[in-house]
Amino acid sequence: MLTTLASTFQSLADRKVIRGDPLLVAHHFVALLLWIPVNKAMFTETHDSTSDELESHAALAVRAFLIEYGSSSRVLAKSPEQPRRMKSRTTGR
Repeated sequence: MLTTLASTFQSLADRKVIRGDPLLVAHHFVALLLWIPVNKAMFTETHDSTSDELESHAALAVRAFLIEYGSSSRVLAKSPEQPRRMKSRTTGR
């Protein structure tokens, strides 16, 4: 999976859409995307996430990724609006 993603990122780098080593960029993208949901599933009693929570998390992960690896502000201008913040199920905030 990482090599396929790295290949895609190489294509984007060739077009000057993103910058950085494609394999390292792929590792970072996957980490941003999966870190919180996987840790939530492994280390809490709450294994369920709503589709809205996952969608919000994914959008924020992509936004953080583009801030670091996007080659210009042009990339961020095309990203979706910042999603609403996810509420904690324990605190409600």
